[in-house]
Amino acid sequence: MEILTHSPEETKAVAKDLAQKLRGGEILELIGDLGSGKTTFVQGLAEELGITRRVLSPTFIIRRSYQGKLNLEHFDFYRLSRPEDLAGLDIDDVLGAPKTVTVMEWPERVGLDLGSSTKIRFEYVDEQTRKITL
Repeated sequence: MEILTHSPEETKAVAKDLAQKLRGGEILELIGDLGSGKTTFVQGLAEELGITRRVLSPTFIIRRSYQGKLNLEHFDFYRLSRPEDLAGLDIDDVLGAPKTVTVMEWPERVGLDLGSSTKIRFEYVDEQTRKITL
């Protein structure tokens, strides 16, 4: 399914719709260029999951954890380039964990093979428009 959004609020609304279907244990791979809406999407997920803390991109710290109706583990692998770079992040402890949604930005950079994940693609169309493919 392809969805065009024309504002950050619309991107968040798409994420909120998806979040209503989540039960815990899901792994979401967010794939797309810089500025394509991935972190905005995660902010919408977090809002719908009852997370009240501000959601920021974990680009420089790699992982951020949030608690809500479901927990949210948000990874950003943009600065990494090899599977060995994942050491110490305890990814295996959260993948598929009940009551936890795991979101990964840039998983392709570290060669993760997450066969049971849901891939969501983001494309920058223009300054206002993004294409999200679920």
